[in-house]
Amino acid sequence: MTLTWQMLRVATGAAMAVVLLVMAALVGVYMAIAPNLPDIHGPDVFRLQEPLRIYSRDQILIGEFGNERRTPIAFDKMPPVLIQAFLAAEDARFFEHSGVDVKGLGRAAIHLLRTGRKEQGGSTITMQVARNFFLTNERTFERKIKEIILAVELERSLSKQKLFELYLNKIYLGERSYGVASAAETYFGKQPHELSLAEAALLAGLPKAPSRYNPMRNPSLALERRNYVLDRMLALHFIDAVAYQQARTAPVTVGLKPPRVASLAAHAADMVRADMVAHYGEAAAYTAGLKVYTTIDADLNRHARQDVLEAVLAYERRHGFRGPLGHLDSADLQGGPARLERLLSEWPVVADAIVPAVITSTNAQGWTLYARGHGTMTLPKAAWRWAGQAAASLHPGAVVQVMPIAPEGSLQDGSASTPPRGWLLAQTPKVQGALVALNPQTGAIESLVGGVDFEHSQFNRVVQAHRQAGSALKPFIYSAALEEGITPATMFDDTPVVVHTSSGLWMPGNYGGSLHGRVSLREALRKSLNLVSIKVLQRIGVSDGRRFLQNFGFREEQLPNGLSLALGTADVTPLELARAYAVLSNGGYLVTPYLIESVHDAAGKPIYRHPETVLCDACLAGSDNTSTFAPRVISAQNTFVMRDLLHDVTVRGTAAQVRQLGRQDVAGKTGTSTDFHDAWFAGFTPTKVAIAWLGFDQPQSLGSGETGGRAALPMWLSFMSHALRNVPDVPAVSPPGVLMARVDPATGYMAAANDPAGVAELFLASHPPPSPTAATGQAPPMEAVPRDLF
Repeated sequence: MTLTWQMLRVATGAAMAVVLLVMAALVGVYMAIAPNLPDIHGPDVFRLQEPLRIYSRDQILIGEFGNERRTPIAFDKMPPVLIQAFLAAEDARFFEHSGVDVKGLGRAAIHLLRTGRKEQGGSTITMQVARNFFLTNERTFERKIKEIILAVELERSLSKQKLFELYLNKIYLGERSYGVASAAETYFGKQPHELSLAEAALLAGLPKAPSRYNPMRNPSLALERRNYVLDRMLALHFIDAVAYQQARTAPVTVGLKPPRVASLAAHAADMVRADMVAHYGEAAAYTAGLKVYTTIDADLNRHARQDVLEAVLAYERRHGFRGPLGHLDSADLQGGPARLERLLSEWPVVADAIVPAVITSTNAQGWTLYARGHGTMTLPKAAWRWAGQAAASLHPGAVVQVMPIAPEGSLQDGSASTPPRGWLLAQTPKVQGALVALNPQTGAIESLVGGVDFEHSQFNRVVQAHRQAGSALKPFIYSAALEEGITPATMFDDTPVVVHTSSGLWMPGNYGGSLHGRVSLREALRKSLNLVSIKVLQRIGVSDGRRFLQNFGFREEQLPNGLSLALGTADVTPLELARAYAVLSNGGYLVTPYLIESVHDAAGKPIYRHPETVLCDACLAGSDNTSTFAPRVISAQNTFVMRDLLHDVTVRGTAAQVRQLGRQDVAGKTGTSTDFHDAWFAGFTPTKVAIAWLGFDQPQSLGSGETGGRAALPMWLSFMSHALRNVPDVPAVSPPGVLMARVDPATGYMAAANDPAGVAELFLASHPPPSPTAATGQAPPMEAVPRDLF
């Protein structure tokens, strides 16, 4: 008996000694590790990386930049089924333990003793939060001890709900998706509260091995893992047998559904991205969760993008089919859809619309094709007639490109929800196009398409392509002429000009080589007569003309110091031209184009708002905290007369197609640069300015006859027909200081009251039409063009 008590006392003492030694060891370990533990109480330690998100003015996502796609969600917004699924998969006792699950750690320790291998196990959700925010993923005892210590500290500092919220927002779930909200969008196109039980269980199975259980890449493994999570949920009484059975038999139906942003306004979004990086630095721009709201109208930009594509494809059709992309052999054609999809994936989809397809058979009615992502289709002869004999001679196996025809009243850009009316033979365009539209009262850029396809060319032609403006520059020369006393009725001789230059004789001509004799300034602009434009610039003087053009925002260095300026040899970007035409639209004020309306931090707090644009008659260009000042640069009277002259261009001139809009408030000018290198149309109403351009990136001729009226105007016209829908037609009101008088169209002089040939014309009050009896009663002689001015 005594021996037994002695043995018990020894055992008890030994046990206490072991406990004390263990405690001492733990204290020692803690003392050794604690000084090197990260601070978990700092102000930004739990800041989640969020990408830069860029939105249209109607809050549609048009750009997202950053390595981690994440949308944080609060705990109270997480549906119970999602919470229960992750508890079942990762830590069923999360709401019971104090950060460390002793049972789980015990199981991991026993496994280590039995196998000698360290396995991931015993980590609670709190420990995972500690690891994900403060530690690395290396599997060492030291890291595990740090994880345990930090988990205990976190449990003391944060609520269970906050810890769970941090966990579900931080974890990586595959496909660049961090957090459950992003993963729900990526895999299912849903918000978390919309997830089914089966979908929630699938997401909960991903943290263990996001790549291995990725439902897009390994659907069978994803199904197995999902069903394991459902088994756990049933065992934990989170769900009943009925719900369990329904979810377990549900198929894995996922499709990669990242937000569609690239095809809507990618060039505009990239401009904003670059601005944010320049302003905030790369790290903050891509990780701080900035939200930028732009001036872009999403619906308008969809149409603009389609209009640019249609214009360049129309050009391509006019210039012929270049032949097939390649050929597949007969064995490939017999390989079935999966093989054809794989083979056709070698060729890209262009502009979300032009897809590769292989001809599988031909007959008298047309072709049967297999199109990438669209399956088998028929293409009647009418769909490829434009390609002529080059298409008619194609045989099965030829790889071509096709594009959908949009249903009436909709777009077909790869995102349309309604099926196309049919398909057309197409080809990747070599030519490029651009379109920009802004509000002339504020400078807000409402639409911007910098090229056919951002994915294949990030070059932004709206702001980076400096091209000759051609005749689109003439209105500014004519505006300068009005200031110098020349009137719309002033007569000029449309006769040849020969100028000696340092490189030889310069003999410009009108388009087509035509001559029109004696014409008024109005008729010369309406017909875009080059020879008269040169004589107008000669009359006002090149130096004064260059100085006046700077009122429209053009820089002195981009304006040639010679008479060639009258033909638009200045290199401008479409946005610069839009700014200049805005002066004519808004009554004489130089607005500053802008794209960013506001910037908000990750919490939604505004950190920048664009100042209100103020049109002012007596101010200098600039801004303060509340206003951006747009100074008056030309008179309201000058702009009114110029708008009338340019409206005439759209009614009876080189842009007469614009009449189909049926509006009185539209004005504009075609532009074609030397040797047909550039085709332009610049047009406006009181509420919108739009510039359309078409050309090659490496300047070369578009081909004879490819004028602004033929190549660029249809793009502008299609865009404005949509942009002006439901916009009231409000012709400009004449300001004080503008006169209307009847003139003799043959002389430009005041017509007699009873002269039936007299026509009404506008004049600045400071420069009324001359009387036929003034001086000699004859038309003043025209000055010859000096031979040394160029």
